[in-house]
Amino acid sequence: MYLRNPVDAKRAFYYIWIAFRCGVLGLRFFNLFKRREADCPEVRAASSDFLEGDMGRRERARIAFHLERCDLCRAFVNTLRATVDLLRSAPALEPPEGFEQRIRDSLRGGGSRDAQVP
Repeated sequence: MYLRNPVDAKRAFYYIWIAFRCGVLGLRFFNLFKRREADCPEVRAASSDFLEGDMGRRERARIAFHLERCDLCRAFVNTLRATVDLLRSAPALEPPEGFEQRIRDSLRGGGSRDAQVP
């Protein structure tokens, strides 16, 4: 329905309000007007969970929808994905022999702040 003037809009809103009050329309109708798209800070905060699959279907769909449209967030998630893949493929490193003992000795002796720990 195309509303040509403010009177039509006011009338349409009035009919919707009456329908809601009479129970014809529920709260779901009004949820249609809420923002459904995730915003950039939310996407960046949830990007790790998104990549690991540690979120529900609905939330994952919201994030994916945002990533389709936002170049900056898509680049952020792609960079995070590449970083995680790189770290997973790196070999595990073992500390040098005696490393833990040197740390303990340094802590017990109240070692100086300038002391270097290899």
